[in-house]
Amino acid sequence: MATLKDTARTLFKVRVKRKAPTSKQYPKSGAYIVRGDAQMVVTAELNEVLWEWLVLQGWRANSFPRDRRQYAQWPTNSMAILAKAPAGERENSYQQLMAKVGKH
Repeated sequence: MATLKDTARTLFKVRVKRKAPTSKQYPKSGAYIVRGDAQMVVTAELNEVLWEWLVLQGWRANSFPRDRRQYAQWPTNSMAILAKAPAGERENSYQQLMAKVGKH
């Protein structure tokens, strides 16, 4: 049944391409950001440079208010660790956090 619906939507061009959010629209403190099946809470104030770096890593603001998906939760201090890390060291800190949480 789902494939029939899927085929009909494709045939009648009901599908709409989604646009990636611009890097200027970054989430406020307390919001969640997601990447695949991983979720991180924004605990530190994001600046433009850090948010653009996170977007390049694949992170997006979770725009669904009642999201029922299951996410692997990153530690609450993850954002603070990334925010405090110098730009050259940020990739190493990010890799260490990913290793701590699991593969994402």
